[in-house]
Amino acid sequence: MARTEENAYAIRDGVLIHTEYICGEKVKQVVFTKCKRDEVLRVAHEIPLAGHLGEQKTKQRIKYSFFWPEIKKDAKEFCQTCKPQSWNDHLLHVDSVFHKLRAVGLTVNLEKCAFGKNQVKFLGHIVGSGQHSPDPEKAEVFKIVSRPTTKKELRSFLGLASYYRYYIPNFAEIVLPLTDLTKEKVSNILPWSIEEEKAFVKIKDELDRMPSLHTPDISRPFWLYTDASATAIGVCLAQYDDVAKELPIAFFSKKLIPTQMKWSTIEIEAFCVLEALKKFDT
Repeated sequence: MARTEENAYAIRDGVLIHTEYICGEKVKQVVFTKCKRDEVLRVAHEIPLAGHLGEQKTKQRIKYSFFWPEIKKDAKEFCQTCKPQSWNDHLLHVDSVFHKLRAVGLTVNLEKCAFGKNQVKFLGHIVGSGQHSPDPEKAEVFKIVSRPTTKKELRSFLGLASYYRYYIPNFAEIVLPLTDLTKEKVSNILPWSIEEEKAFVKIKDELDRMPSLHTPDISRPFWLYTDASATAIGVCLAQYDDVAKELPIAFFSKKLIPTQMKWSTIEIEAFCVLEALKKFDT
């Protein structure tokens, strides 16, 4: 069906959504075949004859009620790693997923599936074998990106770079001269000085040599390294392996607001530790 302002269909998060305008108000409906409506209604409402939960909550309820209870031991959505397993274990896990798909009448796109892989590409990352790293094909774009000349171009670059900020130590402090250029008082045609050029070159270099991050091992102690300056805080979460090699797990950084910049050194350092604990407390 052709997409119009009054009547449109779209697939969002693997669910078919129908949008139409009734009395000037936008109404969204989750579309399912007739044979599946009873099953959907059982998980899309809190109680019989109750009001609908809305598009987002309905989609999540459908996915987690149909899939999660039976396969959560073997698979997790948007996980950053895949646990080590034997080939037979892998086959059993795949079979449990297929069984659930068949039971609820859903299908998957085989072109977007990967089986028996030590590592897979996932949302711009290479995931598996106890670690994850940026997808080299995605990261290659940073080598050829040119200097931004307008706020729009700068925001686009910073948005792309921020996607990989957890691979870069002290990311917030490095890009501070660039983020300052996005303020309202700065003209749309960017004033570019030596300081901004240094920051731009520095962040491109860091993006070009992003390290692999390792999967946390809950059975081992964690080490938290913190660093605070007058303008930003930086943190590294790490562990040590059996040969005492340090394994970085994630980096975190944050720009200080003007009020926080007035704090004493010990207050900023304490704030850095507190923010790190809040960030990595899972």
